[in-house]
Amino acid sequence: MTGGTLGRVRMIALAALVLAGCIPAAQSAQVPARGSSGAISSAHNILDSRIRELGRSFNGEVGIAVREVETGWAANWHGERYYPQQSVSKFWVAITALQAADAGQIDVNARVTLRREDLTLFHQPVAADIGPNGYTTTIDNFMFRALTTSDNTCNDVVLRQAGGPQAVRAMIERNRLEGVRFGPGERLMQSQIAGLQWSPAYSVGNAFYQARNAVPTERRRTAFESYIEDPIDGATPDGITTGLVPGWQIAHKTGTGQVLGATQAGYNDIGILTSPEGRHYAVAVMIGRTATPLPVRMALMQNVTRAVIAYNEASAGSDGGRYQRR
Repeated sequence: MTGGTLGRVRMIALAALVLAGCIPAAQSAQVPARGSSGAISSAHNILDSRIRELGRSFNGEVGIAVREVETGWAANWHGERYYPQQSVSKFWVAITALQAADAGQIDVNARVTLRREDLTLFHQPVAADIGPNGYTTTIDNFMFRALTTSDNTCNDVVLRQAGGPQAVRAMIERNRLEGVRFGPGERLMQSQIAGLQWSPAYSVGNAFYQARNAVPTERRRTAFESYIEDPIDGATPDGITTGLVPGWQIAHKTGTGQVLGATQAGYNDIGILTSPEGRHYAVAVMIGRTATPLPVRMALMQNVTRAVIAYNEASAGSDGGRYQRR
C-alpha cells in the first residue's frame, strides 16, 4: 500500500469515528460557511423527506442514514435497525489494524506469508497468487486488497494480525461505536448462515457450494432467516453513519451476502461523500432482505447520493433551495 493509499484509509477511519461521535467534529475539518438558517432548515426538511420517500418506496427491508459530519445533523429511514454488514465489516478490521499500528502493537510493513490452508470462502482473488511457497507480502498490502477488492482471505490475514474478532470488538467498544457488531470471522459466519459448521475443506474449489446444496432446505432457510432477523455482524445505518456530479469525491465500502432462492441477505454501501468546498457526509444504505433486481438497488443508492448533493446546494443557499428529482 502506498503512503497515499494508507493516508486515504486513515482519513476514512477518522471520518467514521467522527460520525460515531468519538472525535469532536471541529478536529476533523474546518467547517465551510453555510447559507442562512432558514435555507439550512428548509434543506434539512427536504433531505429528510426524500430519504423517507426513498426508503418507503423500496421493495425490501432497507435502512438509510445520512449524517453531516461537521455538524452531526442526520436524516434516516429505519436507521436504528440492525442489518447484515457482510463485507462492510472489513472497514472495522482496517480501523482496528491501523489503531494497533498507531499504538505500536503491530507493524503494517511487516511481511506475512499466506498459504493455501489460510484460504476462506467466496471472493478471494489472492488465491491465484499463492504458489508452492505461499504468497508473502506486507500487512498493509493485504489491507489494501481487502478494502479495494473485498478479498475475504486478505481481510482474514489482517484480522489475525490485528488480534482477531475480540480485538475488533474491543476497538468498537473503546471508540463507543454504538449500533455496530462484529461477527466471528468470515469462515464461521458464512458457514452458519448456510446451516453448516466450518471445515477447512470448504475453501477448496466448489466444496462449500456442494456442502451448502446438500443442506436440507428447511434447515438452511431457518439459519438464513435467523441471520437476517438478528445478524451477528449487524450494524444500524445510524451507527455507521454512485451518481456524483463534477467536483465531488466518494470513498466507500460495499457488502453483499448470501442468496437463498430469490432473496439476498445483505446488500450494502457505506461511505464518505466530500463536496467541492470540503464538507463531508457519511452515508449508509443497508438492504437487509430483498429480491429486487440489482439495477433497482443501485438506483436507490444513486438517488440517496443525489439527495445529499441537492441538500448541500440548498443548505448553502447557492440555488435558492432548488431541489431536483431525477
